[in-house]
Amino acid sequence: MWRLLYQAGLGLEYIHKKSVVHGDLKLNNILVGADGRAKLSDFGLSAVKTSSVLSETEGEAAFTAGALRWRAPECMKKAPTFASDVYSFAMCIIEAVSGEPPFAFLDDDSVHEKLRNGEIPEKPAHMSTEAWELVVAMTNADPEQRIGLSQVLAKLKALSGDEGRTLLQSNKKAATSGTPSLREDISPGAVGPQLDIDMIVDLLDNMATQEKGEQEQMLLQLVQLCVKDEDRPVMYEANAIHILTDLVKNGRTYNTKLYALQCLKWSAIFDSKLSRPEFDALRASVPEAPVKDLSSLVNCMKTGSDHEQEKAVIRCACIATRGLGGIFRDVAVLQPLVALWQSVSDAQKLWLEMTQPLASFLQSGNSTLKLWAAEVIGSLVWGNEAIRAEIMRAEVVHPLVGLLRVGTNEQKHRASYALQYIALQKEANEMIVRKGGVEPLIALTGLGTIQQKQTTTALLESLVVSKYVNNAVIHREKSISMLVALLLVGSGEQKETAAAALVNLLETDESRAEVARNGGIPPLLKLLRAGTNSQKGYAAGALMNLASNQEARQEISREGGVAELVELTWSGNEQQKTCAVGALSHLSSNVNIGASVARSGGVDSLLELARIGTNQQRDYAISAIRNLTTGDEVHTEIVNQGGVKTFIDLLQSGTDHQKDGAVRILMNLSTNDAARSEIVSKGGVSPLLKLMQTGTDEQKELIASGLGNLAHSDEGRSEIARGGGIGPLVGLLRSGSEQQKVYAVETIETLAKSNEKIRAELVREGSVPLLKAMGKSGSEQQRESAARALQQLNGGCCSLM
Repeated sequence: MWRLLYQAGLGLEYIHKKSVVHGDLKLNNILVGADGRAKLSDFGLSAVKTSSVLSETEGEAAFTAGALRWRAPECMKKAPTFASDVYSFAMCIIEAVSGEPPFAFLDDDSVHEKLRNGEIPEKPAHMSTEAWELVVAMTNADPEQRIGLSQVLAKLKALSGDEGRTLLQSNKKAATSGTPSLREDISPGAVGPQLDIDMIVDLLDNMATQEKGEQEQMLLQLVQLCVKDEDRPVMYEANAIHILTDLVKNGRTYNTKLYALQCLKWSAIFDSKLSRPEFDALRASVPEAPVKDLSSLVNCMKTGSDHEQEKAVIRCACIATRGLGGIFRDVAVLQPLVALWQSVSDAQKLWLEMTQPLASFLQSGNSTLKLWAAEVIGSLVWGNEAIRAEIMRAEVVHPLVGLLRVGTNEQKHRASYALQYIALQKEANEMIVRKGGVEPLIALTGLGTIQQKQTTTALLESLVVSKYVNNAVIHREKSISMLVALLLVGSGEQKETAAAALVNLLETDESRAEVARNGGIPPLLKLLRAGTNSQKGYAAGALMNLASNQEARQEISREGGVAELVELTWSGNEQQKTCAVGALSHLSSNVNIGASVARSGGVDSLLELARIGTNQQRDYAISAIRNLTTGDEVHTEIVNQGGVKTFIDLLQSGTDHQKDGAVRILMNLSTNDAARSEIVSKGGVSPLLKLMQTGTDEQKELIASGLGNLAHSDEGRSEIARGGGIGPLVGLLRSGSEQQKVYAVETIETLAKSNEKIRAELVREGSVPLLKAMGKSGSEQQRESAARALQQLNGGCCSLM
């Protein structure tokens, strides 16, 4: 009980942190959800069985601030507050302990009088002094003097710990009287994982000393806690294998043996904490379930309440783990349903009859029913072809695939476990693929828990590996998800062929984004790291195509692909280098990823390929460096690595495309002092001036802008003048585009700062009348630049104006 109240308190704390006042808190509004966790609500029937019938007070709707018996005194005059929620929570504690609502035997008028006088109900007979002191502190008539919720939670946590160690006597009384106890009625769970862990330890510590009924209920709780992969390690640390093995062998009841065996299933099948032969021996030691038990379970699963169905399906899972005892060994699978029904025993019929409600749970049940229905199906179809056939008739594949897509971690694990054995049937295998099961399985291999990865990898293998008996079939495959699956679980040859097929499919941005979304990048990078030469080549080709997509670029970077591609530019063969540098050219278009390329040593390898690579490699390397030089982070490194001379050489000997890239790089570098000096001293001005006369309009514009940067030094100005740059600049002033004129006038202004010789040449080339005309009719930016240039041409005075 105290654990449940603590969970409810955590929920109240959560909504308070969201600035929400509950305002109608009573025990009837503390529910236990299908997942076994206490939740706050303001409607519905309470799952806490100690809540009294009077908790459902007639006429409650008239009290907008909450039912009278749970209301704080101040709520008779004003709206509820955080403090009044604490008071109401105290009333819930009284009700939970006493089994009666607050002021149970008083009429409403008398309750009003009690509230006005600041009186609270009497201490319940079974409430400890420690708990009563907490209630008193929570119900101070002055809201300002009430204990805070954080202090309440600390106390409730301590009380819940005591409860776990002592197993409240009220539960024992309930067990012997036939009244359902809290432990029997709720499944374990908590708002936070630590409480689940604490509960596991408490259950294992106290299990051996309990009476038969208590021990069964504690094991049933442990069965449900074991579902969580992340919680099982603490179970093993608490010596669970020894404790549970002993209970399977020597348990005093059938249920004790059954529930302990279910807990050990995870240890044997998924966690490798118990060997399979040991587990199989334990299974064989547990008797088969009586037919009457199976019949009762089937009826309950068909007609019971949600709570009864949950208990039934969990028990069914335990029986299925024990195994069906080989009862379908002699049953022919491929026969009509009527014939099958006539040929089996009563027990067999009940197992077959169970498949339909299980399918219904998967399709429309609550979270708990879906989880345990998948668990039951997984155990039933393991080694039973007749059950697999009946499962197919019940149409469970589609809802199981749905769980793979949107279920919780535990539901996904159980669904993949069930589908792994269902897929052994050819028709089911094909249906799983048709229903879209491959894509979520791929995601689970990358994002799921270790246990999920093991199960989903095995399922993926069964779905895809056998379908592709030769390479031609793979080459014809157009499904990206199937090719990605082959990259993950195929043979070496299948992986290579799948990578090659992907290279050809990645012609559109949509297909590239699909590969990124479907988890194709990690297995491609794995081939790049550790594959054969041929695999590396195809993987690099696929990654090069992928990197032109923004989503894929981000994924490649997140998965550590930048460093791998940089390494391949050094160590790969020519084809691998080409693809790797092509990928880097795309990746570097993103500023942040470009910085990662530089940090990974990419500048050095890119410069090397720009110098001595094939034409294709040079094109990609120049493109990458052009992207990197849009910021100034790598400018100094390029200068230090001798990169300036590389691009000056390309201005003279490269292809038109390479010249264009070299211009852009040099102009980007010209904002750096050291790079400017290198461009001037290594003879870069002359080829730039030549290209400014013969190049494209865009190149002319870029060079005009860059010459303005080079002209910031005396050496640069002199070199521009000496190389015949003044005439072409004035020519742009005369007949260039508007933007070319802007850059030309700014460069002329900088050149005019130099010396009389350069100024005189500017005047001789006819710059003055052009500048004057621009000063009158140009844009605002052109007029301002023209005025400054004329001023510089006049040696700082304004007579030329």
